[in-house]
Amino acid sequence: MKKYKSKSLIAITGANGFVGRALCQELSLRKINHRRIQRKKEDNAFLIDSLEPNTKFSKALIGVDILIHCAGLAHQNKSNSQSNLLYDEVNYKGTVNLAKLASEQGVKRFIFISSIKVNGELSYEIPFKNTDKENPKDPYSISKQKAENELKRIAKYGKMELVIIRPPLIYGPGVKGNFKKLIKIINLGIPLPLKNIKNKKSFIYIGNLIDFIIESIYSPLAAGQTLLISDNVVISSKDLVEKLAFYLNKKIFFFFLPELFLIFVLKILGKKDLIEKLFGNLVIDNHHAYTILNWSPPYTFDEGIKKTIYSKKW
Repeated sequence: MKKYKSKSLIAITGANGFVGRALCQELSLRKINHRRIQRKKEDNAFLIDSLEPNTKFSKALIGVDILIHCAGLAHQNKSNSQSNLLYDEVNYKGTVNLAKLASEQGVKRFIFISSIKVNGELSYEIPFKNTDKENPKDPYSISKQKAENELKRIAKYGKMELVIIRPPLIYGPGVKGNFKKLIKIINLGIPLPLKNIKNKKSFIYIGNLIDFIIESIYSPLAAGQTLLISDNVVISSKDLVEKLAFYLNKKIFFFFLPELFLIFVLKILGKKDLIEKLFGNLVIDNHHAYTILNWSPPYTFDEGIKKTIYSKKW
């Protein structure tokens, strides 16, 4: 573990979220000076009402040298029109408002936690690279892309450095969303139709992401970069389930269903989004990110999965 002696003040938005909380905990362990900015009332945290185009951050940003923007909106279950509006207001306009205020306050570096979905939903046969043309497909990823583009403009015409980090699905203690659902399904011993699934997926353990974010705080080479980051493992949905089952100490049963039939059933059930998750490839070429920061993950994939399961926080 590296020892940092910088006296810079680091602020984290969304400090009570999955990534933000883990980041603040690690900063505390390393005795790195930081400030939490969040909506939930907690001791020693700067409170904000929301992340919107008119949110006032001025007091929270006083004296801040580096701002890590983890806050954002995801997993909306509202109608398409409502989701479009909410994602645009929070992830795009809210982020731009924050960045403008940060630049005015003299923040030196803005680290934006974006998403690999800005590259696209599927990587098909070629892994995603940082130089790829952006190809967002849904309101969430479109809002992230719009925010990235405006942040680049603000950085170009101001003095604030910009670092963009695009992770894939993040797992670890306290994981939510589909990863959490998958763990629970396996824990119940429910048979899964994955016997013939041979897709490829990239993930990142929360501990590795946090270590990388901290590295990007201090590395001068991170400035101006778009960094695609993942664990050093590519794994199929079937192999992931087997690994989770191993650490859960559960027997898992796979059965075969023809791919076309399974796709038909999922469409009937209104689970069309699961088709890409089950059959599609989403692989990241992380070579650029590893090289530019001279970084390697402190945790192996197995260690990350083990810590996730044994934490019981799912």
